[in-house]
Amino acid sequence: MKPRLTCRLNIYLIFFSFIFMGMVPVSFAKMSQDSVTMSPQNTKLFGRSLKILTFNTFGLWVGPIRVGKEWPKRMPLIAEHIRKLSPDIVLLQEVWRKKDQRYFKQALKDLYPYSASSQNPDRTAWQRLTLEGFLEGGLVALSKYPFLKLPHFQGFAAYTAGEEYFAGKGVQFLEIDLRATGLTRSLKIANTHLGAIGFDPKKQQFNQDHENRQLHQFKEILKWMGPWVDNFNQRGLNHPVVLAGDLNCTPHTWDSILLRYNTSQAKECYQLVEEELEWDFFGDFLRDLWRSLGLGANELTWQDTYRFIRPNHLGSTSDRANPYNGKEPSMRLDYIWSTISPTFFPVSSTIVLDQFGAYVEKSKPKALSDHYGVLTEFFMF
Repeated sequence: MKPRLTCRLNIYLIFFSFIFMGMVPVSFAKMSQDSVTMSPQNTKLFGRSLKILTFNTFGLWVGPIRVGKEWPKRMPLIAEHIRKLSPDIVLLQEVWRKKDQRYFKQALKDLYPYSASSQNPDRTAWQRLTLEGFLEGGLVALSKYPFLKLPHFQGFAAYTAGEEYFAGKGVQFLEIDLRATGLTRSLKIANTHLGAIGFDPKKQQFNQDHENRQLHQFKEILKWMGPWVDNFNQRGLNHPVVLAGDLNCTPHTWDSILLRYNTSQAKECYQLVEEELEWDFFGDFLRDLWRSLGLGANELTWQDTYRFIRPNHLGSTSDRANPYNGKEPSMRLDYIWSTISPTFFPVSSTIVLDQFGAYVEKSKPKALSDHYGVLTEFFMF
C-alpha cells in the first residue's frame, strides 16, 4: 500500500475512534473573575466546545452625532442578552466611545474577566490634528480566558465612504490562552470592521468606488494575517485562526435588474478571503471525510462557519425588516471564518440577537441593533 494512502487511513481510524469514544461537546467550566482554573467535575477526556459571538452594536453616539438611535437604552439590553447567551469570547464592533467600551467591560466583568478595546498608537501627528480616525476602530473583545499576548490594533491605510473619515477602522489582533482546557494551546483571532459600501436605492446598485477601496482593506487584513497562516501550516493543529466581525461584504453578488442575490456567484471580497487564506494542511483528508459523510460544504480548510453549517442559507444579519435599517436589501455582513481541522471545527452556527421588541419606543418595537449577531460553536480536541 502506498505510504500516502496508509497515512490517510490511519488518520481516518484515529479520527473516528475519537467520535465513537465519546465525542460530545462539553461546556467550559464556570470561571471566576480571578481564575481560569477548570473545575475537576467539568473536565472531560474527549474534547470541549468553544462559543464565539460577533455583534455590531450600532453604537455611533458621539457628541451631536447620534446615528445609533436609542443607544443609551440599547446598551444595557445588549449586555443582558450577551449574558444570557454566555459565549466564551465576545467580539463587538461600533462601540465608539471610550466610556461605552468601559461600560461593557464593567457590566460583564464577572463573566468576562479579560477584555480589550481597540486603540491605534500609530496615528500620525497630522491625523491627530485633523481628527482623522480619532474614534480608533470601535472594537471590543471580551473573553473568559486570558490573552496569551497583549492585544494590538492595526488601522487601515484608507477609508471607504467619506463619513468614515473619523472612524479609524482596522483590525484587533488577539491571541487567547486556552491551555486551561488541556487541549488547544492558543487561539488567534482577528476582530474587524471593514468600510461600509454605499447603496443607491434608485439604481439598486452598490457604490463601485467604495467596493474597490474595501478590497484594499481586505488585502491589508490578509497580509497582516499571513504570519498566523504560516504558523498554522508549520506548527499544525494547536494554533487555529479565526477572522470575525462586520466585514461589510455579502457572500453573493447583487442583481440590480432582478433585485435579488445571484447565489451562484460570490462577491469579489468574499472570494478574496476564501481563496487567499486557503491552505493544504490536512486539506485532502478533510474534504474526503466531509464529502463522504455528506456534511457541510466542500471547501474545508478555511471556511465561513455559518455557510459551512448552513450551505443553503443566506443568513442575513442586516435585515430590511429591521426598523433601524434603510432601503438596502437584506444581506449577511457579519461573519466568523476559521481554520478547520480534525482538532478544531464548527458544530453549529446561528444568527442571534435578532429580537424585535427588545424594547418599545413610541408604541413601535425596536431591535437591539441594525445588525444581528453570529454565534458559532466549535469543537476542540
